[in-house]
Amino acid sequence: MSEPYFHVTSVLNRDSIRTHGLDWSRMGVASGIAGSSYPEAEGIFLARDVHEADWFVGLNNTGGSVDVWQVRGVEATSLVESGNGYAYLPRTVPAADVTLVASDLGDPDRAWEDESFKRASVRQVEVHLEGGVVLTGDDAQQWFRTRRLRRATEPESTRES
Repeated sequence: MSEPYFHVTSVLNRDSIRTHGLDWSRMGVASGIAGSSYPEAEGIFLARDVHEADWFVGLNNTGGSVDVWQVRGVEATSLVESGNGYAYLPRTVPAADVTLVASDLGDPDRAWEDESFKRASVRQVEVHLEGGVVLTGDDAQQWFRTRRLRRATEPESTRES
């Protein structure tokens, strides 16, 4: 069974995605989410859940607001690890298989406030910490937010690999 995945991209790509779906060869109107001016892989980077999508929203180096698209029809076995911890799909995704679930996100924390974005995930997230502590629901979301904020504010030389 395929899972819902998410793609985060500049709002400048919205019309192209609605017409053509997700296609890395059409990149050019806006930079990639990490700020690159060219495709970093021959494929579509996908977030594996809403929390990873929110991380990409926070990473936003496009110079403007971003949209989050839910992607259907993708099997986990068809994803390729990029070598830096992210997954991409080495094919295009037709427009019929994508749905805009959050739009015009400029503030990294706004994704958590958008109810349609939260409802787009059908997975229950659990965070397992040392000592047997398990966080779920709002506690797990807060853990992700705090970790992202801490990583964004700490000097690069002190970050874990």
